[in-house]
Amino acid sequence: MTFNSIKNNLSSLWEKTGYEQLEPREKVFVGFGGLFLVFFLVAQIGVIPFFSARQRLVRSVNDKKAALVKIVNLQKRYRQLRGTAENSRAEIAGHGAGFSLFSFVEDQAIRADVKKQMLSMRPLAPATEGNSRESAVEVKLHRVSLGRLVAFLKLVENPDKMVFVHSISIQESTGTNFVDVILQVATIIQ
Repeated sequence: MTFNSIKNNLSSLWEKTGYEQLEPREKVFVGFGGLFLVFFLVAQIGVIPFFSARQRLVRSVNDKKAALVKIVNLQKRYRQLRGTAENSRAEIAGHGAGFSLFSFVEDQAIRADVKKQMLSMRPLAPATEGNSRESAVEVKLHRVSLGRLVAFLKLVENPDKMVFVHSISIQESTGTNFVDVILQVATIIQ
C-alpha cells in the first residue's frame, strides 16, 4: 500500500461522512463535539488515572506517617517502662544481703509503739515471678488506736526498701475507741 492509495482511501472515507455538505455552523458544532470527544478520551485515559493514583499514594503516605508516629510513641513508652523496670531492679538490689522483712516490720512496730498490741506476726508463702520473689508477713494488731496505726503504716510503707502494705483489714474493737487490724506487708526480693 502506497501513500497515494492511503490518501485516496481517506479522502473517499471523508467524502462518505458527508462533512463537506454540512453548513459552516454545523461544522463548528461537529468540530466542538470532536474536540470534546478527544478531551474526554485524554481525561479518561491519562488525567483521571494519574490523579487517582496520586490520591492513593498520598493516602498511603499519610497512613505510613500515622503508623510511624504510633511506633515512635510505643518506642518511647517501652523505653520508659524498661527504665522503670531497671530502677525497680536497682531498688530491689538496694535491700542488701542482710535485709529481713520480718525484722523490718518488727522494728517499725517498736518505733510506732504498737509492739505491745501485736498479737502475731507470721511469714506468708513467697510468690515467685521470674527472677523476683515476693516476701510477705501477716501482722495482727489488737486494740490499737487509730493514731498509732497510722504512724505504723507510715513507717512500714517504705519506697526506698520497696516495702508496701499488700492488704489491710480493720475492725472496730467492741465498745472501745480502738481497732483490731490484720495487714499483710510485702516486699520484692531479687
